[in-house]
Amino acid sequence: MKRFLLAIVLLCLAGFAQNAGAQQFYQEEFDGTVCAAGSGCDPSLVGWSVTNTGTNGANANRFFISCQENGNNAGQCGSGCGSDQSLHIGNVSTSLAAFIFCPTGDCGAAYDDSSPAEATDKRAESPVISCVGQSNITCTFVYMENGEGSNDDASFWYFNGATWAQLDPIAKSPLTCAPQGTWTNYSVTLPASANNNPNVRIGFRWVNNGNGNASDPSFAVDDIRLISNPTTPPLAAFTQSATNICAGDPVTFTDQSTGGPTSWSWSFPGGTPATSTAQNPVITYATPGTYSVTLTVTNGNGSNSTTSTNLITVTTCTSPPTAAFSASLTTICSGDAVNFTDLSTGSPTSWSWTFTGGTPATSTVQNPSVTYATPGTYTVTLTVTNANGSDTETITNMITVNNCSTPPTAAFSANTTAICIGQQVTFTDQSTGTPTGWSWSFPGGTPATSTLQNPVITYSTPGTYDVTLTVTNSGGSNSTTTTNLIVVSNCTVPVASFTPSATNLCAGACVTFNNTSTDATLYNWTFPGGTPSSSTLQNPGTICFNTPGSYQVVLTVSDGITSSSTTSTITVNPNPTVFANADTTIDIGNSAILTAVATGLGTYIWTPSTGLSSPGSATTTAAPLTTTTYTVTFTENGCSATDQVTVFVNVIEGIGVPNAFSPNNDGINDVLMVYGQGIQGVTFIVYNRYGQKMFETNDPNIGWDGKYDQKMVNTGVFVWYLEYSLVSGASGTLKGNVTLTR
Repeated sequence: MKRFLLAIVLLCLAGFAQNAGAQQFYQEEFDGTVCAAGSGCDPSLVGWSVTNTGTNGANANRFFISCQENGNNAGQCGSGCGSDQSLHIGNVSTSLAAFIFCPTGDCGAAYDDSSPAEATDKRAESPVISCVGQSNITCTFVYMENGEGSNDDASFWYFNGATWAQLDPIAKSPLTCAPQGTWTNYSVTLPASANNNPNVRIGFRWVNNGNGNASDPSFAVDDIRLISNPTTPPLAAFTQSATNICAGDPVTFTDQSTGGPTSWSWSFPGGTPATSTAQNPVITYATPGTYSVTLTVTNGNGSNSTTSTNLITVTTCTSPPTAAFSASLTTICSGDAVNFTDLSTGSPTSWSWTFTGGTPATSTVQNPSVTYATPGTYTVTLTVTNANGSDTETITNMITVNNCSTPPTAAFSANTTAICIGQQVTFTDQSTGTPTGWSWSFPGGTPATSTLQNPVITYSTPGTYDVTLTVTNSGGSNSTTTTNLIVVSNCTVPVASFTPSATNLCAGACVTFNNTSTDATLYNWTFPGGTPSSSTLQNPGTICFNTPGSYQVVLTVSDGITSSSTTSTITVNPNPTVFANADTTIDIGNSAILTAVATGLGTYIWTPSTGLSSPGSATTTAAPLTTTTYTVTFTENGCSATDQVTVFVNVIEGIGVPNAFSPNNDGINDVLMVYGQGIQGVTFIVYNRYGQKMFETNDPNIGWDGKYDQKMVNTGVFVWYLEYSLVSGASGTLKGNVTLTR
């Protein structure tokens, strides 16, 4: 792909300042007719033509007229559609890399140079420009151009009425706006052969060699001007429609001066008006007599005058008028119009025309316009009348009407040029000159010939094949052959395949895509909802998804001939929120209720689980022995949120053993236990008076029920021994006596 702008040196404006006689006589803005499609319009839209000047591939780039490359002012960067159309080179929709950067064709000054099928050598040519009366002519325009050195290049051409010649290679424009082009001023002086030449044309040639190396932009041009810069005073000259007239008749004076005059001063003694500054005035003479006419013409280099003495003779007419007339053209093409001008003298008051073969066939208008539809040679008759009579003028075989049809110019494109066995190629006719018949030849194809305008051909055998198109209309025929255009291979079709590192993720998470495609060389990824949103790398790296939703990731792979696609769904879940109750304080041995509230229907986990009644529930009871911070984690669809709550514990420590108990099952003091607060661990042992161990426990919540070996012992005095540790870290031993009573 290449995008390109013309680099040009500004000399014209300086020239204007130095030469007050400079006169612009031609301009081209490419805006005369708006490209209805918005893009892709042929230069013929504004009267320009395109000529193949060398080898063009089946998918050659084209000259377009559109605002896709907006015609900006010099110094501005290239941009897309505004309101100013330009002439520029762009790719066609069937080019090899179109699917990557411009699937529809014409994305401005952007070209495709991927393969020989995109090779281009064309010249855009202006209509005929009349330079009659002009000299020392300068051409100016704005442009931008880049391209791969001299391999991909634009140049400026000039036609002198007989042959085309390159006038300037056009320098590459600055890349200050890369990758867009920079609009640049250009000025060049046309050869001396352009002076006073009625058949001048200018053109722009673009060449790219299809070697796979490209550098945007291609080429774009706008605001073309031709300016006459005479270096000597003009030379005055004129003609008149009549010299002998009746009183009251008008005379049309036509300036024929050369040397680029910029102003005119006429003097008409006896005429009305008596003076004029118009270039081609119409003067009425009311009084009989003989009168002179003077014209003075001026430009920035001086002035010149001419006087025709006794030029106009005015008489009082008492006889019939004398019929006379002229035609704007005498040799035309069928369908063209001819403007007839009455040149009769003697003050006619009515006119009667006869136009054999014309439409209309008759007219009473003084200066009618007539159209001739059928080739042939036709006579014109005018009868003029006044109060004194009439007169008739007939010019036999005055109008020659030709069938101007010219043969069409054959051209075509193919939607692809490299295919596999059994695949099809769609050929599109791009001929100019309005062909009415098509004859195709497809060696190696099925069918091998076709008369369709846009045939579809199947190739079943490996090889390299030519394609020939012959187009015909009433003006003749023309053929073009592209050799070795279609390459048919016994190929393996690429298979698109990839594996994402995750398909179900949380908002803000990233995914790595591992490309496992086979037999592919070109890759085109799209990641809706992802950052970045696309890639042409084989393995695009890490793609991050920030917005919840379900997204179809698409990978399209190609080997330059065939392609395939595959998709994978990435589900991005919203991140949940969870809120725990406020921090709370308890006394040691007491408990607090912890509650969490979350969005959605997920699971809860409290950590640490120490001192919790239900660590897997939204609500749990906490009875820690020391101040503890609990974290609640809420998880839904693999996405988690956390919050914390701290339970502060007031520690009040104390420990002791009663000195009597009565295990008589009356529910009062039936068990001998260790009592206190802040107890963390105990070893509690009871002995009888003989030193025999009656009871032992390490659980402060378990006491002696007065039994030994499942039998109640006798009343008496017993000895106890206690080793303890408290939550504060304190520890010690205690011992004493206890009386068992009934």
